[in-house]
Amino acid sequence: MKLHDIIADNQVISLGRLMADPELITDIQTRLAALGLLRSPDDIDGDWGPITEKASNRFCDAVFLNNMRTGQF
Repeated sequence: MKLHDIIADNQVISLGRLMADPELITDIQTRLAALGLLRSPDDIDGDWGPITEKASNRFCDAVFLNNMRTGQF
């Protein structure tokens, strides 16, 4: 699944589904890195680990989204 498709179709997916899709995680990590929320290009690995979760939390907090609390994206 591609992030672009989710956005274009205005889809909502669960955090569990997101975490099971390495291609989607890589896409999200790439965007988080472009925003300066990931430390290094090595953090773009397709794995939803603590570094990606922390960056996602920081993004959601910065734009006033509660996605990390609801588990819906």
